[in-house]
Amino acid sequence: SHDLRTPLAGIKAAVSSLRSDDVAWSPEDEAELLEGIEDGADRLDHLVGNLLDMSRLQTGTVTPLIREIDLDEVVPMALGGVPEGSVDLDIPETLPMVAVDPGLLERVVAN
Repeated sequence: SHDLRTPLAGIKAAVSSLRSDDVAWSPEDEAELLEGIEDGADRLDHLVGNLLDMSRLQTGTVTPLIREIDLDEVVPMALGGVPEGSVDLDIPETLPMVAVDPGLLERVVAN
């Protein structure tokens, strides 16, 4: 519940600030608050998507499509949203192939 409440609290605080008649926000401050709202909403969307995926897996609505892949097929795509240089990726060429659902593995790594 903490993971859901944190972005929600940030969204609520930013909206309340923007709606306040007591403060004349500069365009830069407004843009920063709006960016915080958007980031929080994106985070909530991501978390809700993960919860729905887990529910589908548990109920058998989604069936993993297992195939053998090289991790270097999936991991770089999963890190696509991570700022460049913030993660050192070193996947040894000698690493054996793994039997997984590439889409689900990508979601796991991205999370």
